[in-house]
Amino acid sequence: MTLKSMVAGIEAGRGGLGLRVVKPVWYNFDMVGTVEFGGRIENILRATKASTDIEYATAVYNPIVEKARGLVDVTEWMPYGSLTVYDFSSEATRKNISSGLMEKSGIIHLGDKYYMTSKMPLYDFSSEQIGYLFLIKDTTREVSQMHSEVTKQAGIIIAYGLFALALVSGYMIKVLFRPIEKIAKHVSEKEITLETPPVPLKYYGKSEISVLSDAYNNLSQKLFSNLQELSKQIHAVEDVNKNLETAIGTRTRQLEEANAQLESALDNYRYINDVKTEFLTNVSHEIRTPMNAIIGLSYLALQTGLNSKQYEYISKINSSATVLMEIINDILDYSKIEAGKLELESISFNLYELLKNVKDILEVQAERKKIYFSLGVAPDVPVYVKGDPMRLTQVLSNLGSNAVKFTDEGYVSIFVENIEADMAYSTLKFTVRDTGIGIPPEKIGKIFSSYEQISQKNARKYGGSGLGLSICKKILDKMSGSIKVESVLGQGSTFTVTIRVKNTDVTSAEDLGERTGVLKGKRVLVAEKSPREQGSISSIYRELMADVVPADSHIALMQVLGNNIKEDGTCGFDLIVLENWVHDIPSLSAFDNLNTDLSAMPPVIYISNETPPETGLNVTTLAKPASPTLLLNTAVTIITGNEAYSEPEETISGSVAGQQIKALVADDNGLNREVAKEFLLLLGVETKFAENGSEALTIARKEPFDIIFMDIMMPELDGYAASRLIREDGANADTPIYAMTASVMDEDRLRIKTSLLNGFISKPLKINELSKAVTEALRIRASRGTGFYMHDSSGHVDFITGLSLFGGNEELYKRALREFLPAAATLRNSLESSQAPDELKRIALSADSYAENLALNQVSEAVKNTLKALEDDDTASVRAAVNELSEQLMKAEEVIANNLKTA
Repeated sequence: MTLKSMVAGIEAGRGGLGLRVVKPVWYNFDMVGTVEFGGRIENILRATKASTDIEYATAVYNPIVEKARGLVDVTEWMPYGSLTVYDFSSEATRKNISSGLMEKSGIIHLGDKYYMTSKMPLYDFSSEQIGYLFLIKDTTREVSQMHSEVTKQAGIIIAYGLFALALVSGYMIKVLFRPIEKIAKHVSEKEITLETPPVPLKYYGKSEISVLSDAYNNLSQKLFSNLQELSKQIHAVEDVNKNLETAIGTRTRQLEEANAQLESALDNYRYINDVKTEFLTNVSHEIRTPMNAIIGLSYLALQTGLNSKQYEYISKINSSATVLMEIINDILDYSKIEAGKLELESISFNLYELLKNVKDILEVQAERKKIYFSLGVAPDVPVYVKGDPMRLTQVLSNLGSNAVKFTDEGYVSIFVENIEADMAYSTLKFTVRDTGIGIPPEKIGKIFSSYEQISQKNARKYGGSGLGLSICKKILDKMSGSIKVESVLGQGSTFTVTIRVKNTDVTSAEDLGERTGVLKGKRVLVAEKSPREQGSISSIYRELMADVVPADSHIALMQVLGNNIKEDGTCGFDLIVLENWVHDIPSLSAFDNLNTDLSAMPPVIYISNETPPETGLNVTTLAKPASPTLLLNTAVTIITGNEAYSEPEETISGSVAGQQIKALVADDNGLNREVAKEFLLLLGVETKFAENGSEALTIARKEPFDIIFMDIMMPELDGYAASRLIREDGANADTPIYAMTASVMDEDRLRIKTSLLNGFISKPLKINELSKAVTEALRIRASRGTGFYMHDSSGHVDFITGLSLFGGNEELYKRALREFLPAAATLRNSLESSQAPDELKRIALSADSYAENLALNQVSEAVKNTLKALEDDDTASVRAAVNELSEQLMKAEEVIANNLKTA
């Protein structure tokens, strides 16, 4: 029978901790029962301690202690975390346990002692852990013995190691270090140069050192070979350098000679260009002088009683001379553009007056070819803008003339609109449309090139220099504008010009809206040639929300009038607007056959440059082309009976017949004097003549004149000098003086502008330009009649022009002059203290605003120079221009202050 353990465990009982062991009883491999052994565990542990010096301790979980409380003596129990320790051995064991022995198994060092600990779990008979059994033995003596043995063994190992190291070191010194030292000494002593070939390093044996020695010998030999090769290459490079230096020297001399030749060529080009410019100026003057006589006298001849054949011949002479002058002008303009001398003005001007001048020119050309011409302006196009009116006129006239030239039937139209606007600037779009021959697609990209014609056949048929469109393109580029073209061969072309201009008169949107509302629903009869065309009078009133009834012919006008006469004799319209001609029939003649009292008819706005006949109608006459703003304001005034906002209009007609006005004309050419005499006679101007500047000065000192026309290029005393002397004293110190010049170069115009002259009239003379100058003289004379007397012989302030800019309101003008004085001082101080380009530009533009509004000529020119210097980013030029602007502001201040004291 064999015994095998079946159940064993430790449990807390009445007598403390006990040990119970249950053993099974087996017979022939069958368990027939069990045998149970038991007893107090303390006895077993104490017996173990007595025989092995092993101390012990038991620890059970706190619930087990609570379970045994009252059954055992708990005075020797010691709590420890979740365990409770029952110490059956010595106090030392208690201390060791409390120091952490219960946390680990193994040898621990506590104080000066070493302990071997063993931690074993305790289970009850249900296999549930109830605590731990700790066995503790003091192993200090054993550990000390082991430390002594380890120290002894370590000493022996170190001794053997040092001995081995000594042996290895000796070997390394003999076998490795000394050969390497020998090699290093050899390398340092044996320098390898082209003069000293390498000395081989000798080392016998078969080892790594011998391999190193052989490698050194091979390397030194290769290095010597490379040095030899490098030497050869250096010699080759030196030879190349010598050749290169020679070549560079030769090339440098050639380049210097070429630069000298180029500089000479540039000097020669400049000289030739200057000579060409001077030649063109002289030729222009010489050509314009006889052309002045041809065009002027042929025009005068056409005003006399000629038979049809004579009229035809002289008319052709006049038109041919005009064409010739256009070609000459194109050549001169292109020459200026090529020389980089094309300069633009920046002045305020009446855009509608400019458009009227363009229309007057093109209408005449269109009438000669029996085609229809129209000019339309959108309602929101500003009246006064700032820019270069002469160049804009040149562009529009050129495009319009081309359109008329290449159109044999149909129409030519110009429409102006404002495509982008704010309170300060407007982007104007000019559309020139014709129904002419059109442009082939392959030619559209070339038409803005110089001397380009659509075809030689057309060039022979229509004539022209081929420079017009090229000049227009370059002018618009200078203006930062654009030009585009669309065309269909055989159907016509459309040219579109876009430029951005500064507004100099601004009407608020609220005011415009209030005035527009007055016409809403009003019935307006409009008689014009093309009422359906964009920009027509009918379209303008439709945009103003009026109920427009159009009439595009004389018969249609009579029918509309007849159908709207009521039984009481009144007419069913609130307003009638008439162009003076509707297809060659006077529009006012449509009222002749009406069987009604014409005084009962509604008010009539008559758009014409002629005085209307007496009809009994209530007629308000507007000059052509009437601006949309003027059409609106006139209609509002008529319908409401109240004064509407009005744009500045000329109060003196271009015709001065019947008014007493005296003029002095100074010109050394008899034909020019003859043409001027006849033109001024047509204008009703009493004229005296001088053949040179000295004679003009003598006459001007003796009697006063209302206007003086002064030729610039005269013997004895030129026009500039004569004008300056006239301004200094005498009866004509403030008389308007206009230059008459055949020179059209920009520098000449700039000199005229900055001199003491009021303006210029180019030759050949044109009666409309003379008429405008005379009209301005009448305005100045009228302003003097009010008692206004301010003048400046130095030319810094044009008081007469300044007064006209304020509509002749003397008190308002003087108030503006007084406000300028402190503002000018502030501007000068700002110019002195500012350095930043953006700030200087802002100050210059502020000064320019005063200059334009108060007619400060020298300040305006100084602003222009300052802005150009800032654009060129030249520090020295900027400072010089800023100083000049400050000085001109100060001079303007002095002139204005002195005049305000005496005014």
